[in-house]
Amino acid sequence: MLVDLRADWCPQCGPQEGVLERVLPGFEGVVAGSVDVGRYPEVAERHEVVSLPTLLLLRDGRLAESLTGFKSAPLVRAALQRLVG
Repeated sequence: MLVDLRADWCPQCGPQEGVLERVLPGFEGVVAGSVDVGRYPEVAERHEVVSLPTLLLLRDGRLAESLTGFKSAPLVRAALQRLVG
């Protein structure tokens, strides 16, 4: 699972969403979602997120990897490949 932590006021969150839209279709079986931490700050607190955007990659309900800040398509693709093996 990939969770995109974002906020409306975050200038890099929109471009990061565009990267995810391009990369995710190549990874069948990866469930993706987005959380607006401006509306749900407890999610950011629970995962100790201090910078946006942040991508949480979860395997079996546990955090496998966290990517902080804008990440390019090749970096996101590589992280997803590590996640799915």
